[in-house]
Amino acid sequence: MRLTVCNCRAENYQRAQRKWWMRPLWSRRLYHCRACGEMLFIPPTEVLFRRAEEKAVHLGNDTPATAAG
Repeated sequence: MRLTVCNCRAENYQRAQRKWWMRPLWSRRLYHCRACGEMLFIPPTEVLFRRAEEKAVHLGNDTPATAAG
């Protein structure tokens, strides 16, 4: 199990059911990478940021989209 994202695309990350001992760590979620098979115990914000980066690259932008505020 990794505590950081793998080098695969974020579209391969699928939520998985956490074990009982993971539940007190509410700031992290368990993901399964369908590409490499790794289990990732990471904050959901890392997944969202990674998806935004990939979307920006796909659209031809150099930087990920940021929320106006």
